[in-house]
Amino acid sequence: MISADTIVAPSTPHGFGGLAVVRLSGNKSVDVVKKLIPSTVVSPLKNRYATTASVVAPSGEFFDEVVVTYFKNPASYTGEDIVEISCHGSPAVVASLLTYCVEYGCRMAEPGEFTRRAFLNGKMDLIQAESVASLIHSRSIDAAKLNTKLVRGALSNNLNLLRENLIKALSLIEYELDVSEEELSFDRIDEGRALLSSVKTSLDKLLFSYHDGRVISAGARVVITGKPNVGKSTLLNVLVGKNRAITNKTPGTTRDTVESHSVLGGVPVCFVDTAGLRDTPDPIETEGVGRSIIERDNADLVICLIDGLLYPIDNIDVKKLTVINKVDVLNKADLNIFLKEHSDVIPISALKEKNIQSLRGDILSKLLNKNFRSSDVYLTTKRQNVAIGTCLGYVNQAEALWQSSGSEIELIAIELREALVSLDFLLGPTSVDVVLDEVFASFCVGK
Repeated sequence: MISADTIVAPSTPHGFGGLAVVRLSGNKSVDVVKKLIPSTVVSPLKNRYATTASVVAPSGEFFDEVVVTYFKNPASYTGEDIVEISCHGSPAVVASLLTYCVEYGCRMAEPGEFTRRAFLNGKMDLIQAESVASLIHSRSIDAAKLNTKLVRGALSNNLNLLRENLIKALSLIEYELDVSEEELSFDRIDEGRALLSSVKTSLDKLLFSYHDGRVISAGARVVITGKPNVGKSTLLNVLVGKNRAITNKTPGTTRDTVESHSVLGGVPVCFVDTAGLRDTPDPIETEGVGRSIIERDNADLVICLIDGLLYPIDNIDVKKLTVINKVDVLNKADLNIFLKEHSDVIPISALKEKNIQSLRGDILSKLLNKNFRSSDVYLTTKRQNVAIGTCLGYVNQAEALWQSSGSEIELIAIELREALVSLDFLLGPTSVDVVLDEVFASFCVGK
């Protein structure tokens, strides 16, 4: 599908720099560039060659010296004619160049429209397309590696193999419904069960991968909670390596949540300092305590910080680490007895930076499963997780029906067709516009 519109957008971030890139896509891309750069009429653009040229403003005045690269359809990112103009990286130059392109027949691209066109033109499936957005927003090298694998089709290839096995299993049923006049043979029963068992194992593995994939790709939220003046702000500052939160001996210094981002063992982490948990007549501090509880309940990991030999009693549903701070001022004998009784408690001194590196390792262990391997394929988005879970539900139903001798084979076929619909929804062939809008809304304009 080649769109009638030719779109244009900057593909580099707004700001000052040595270079900026303006990208055009559509069947009028070359014509627009010819108007921008009259020299191309004499020396036409060559496919996949970089050409130095002079941009002339509509007034006829020289505007900028640029490098133009032409990608002829269908061998381009979008599957359409694409022209990329590398100009000087002044926001004023970029804005003027965009204005000229619109004046000559382009329209400004919507967020993610280049990648959306790539999907609609069959250059990538929906998983690859949404992974492009995740790759752009990657905040660690491990996140970038994971999303690069997905962009290159690692997850899509796995799902297509599962789809083929489901189609094979369904074909056995369809044969019986449409061709065979005999009962389903034992050979076909065994073959079908083996196919479904293999698919089920793979789907289970993918579902299990979602937690780690989401944490690596999107990052984790680690909330530091505890009573006032236990050292939460000091711990935040030490963990992120900068003075992000105000520290003071006065209880209740932190009234609101304070966030700071860091990368821990390849995992992007947002550490959140919160207001001390206590009953208080101060309405502002009370609001801060309420926000602390909300953050705690929605965290990927909670660090329960204490500063005395009193074990906290709480009912936190999310993962947690109990950490005792200020061990440098506690009685060593009493501390040792306490730690023997509570082996899950991690002793640190945030002020003296004692055992902080060990705490970082404990945080990472809590965030990722022990069998995490960067070489594996992972689900990274909620959409993927829901679709795979739905598919697994239908496969389980089909397997149960297949093992039941009294089941009608038409029912098995229905479950398998629904399982295939779930995979198609994930890969893109059956996606509706609402799903596409959600996927591409998070993109930057030039992608």
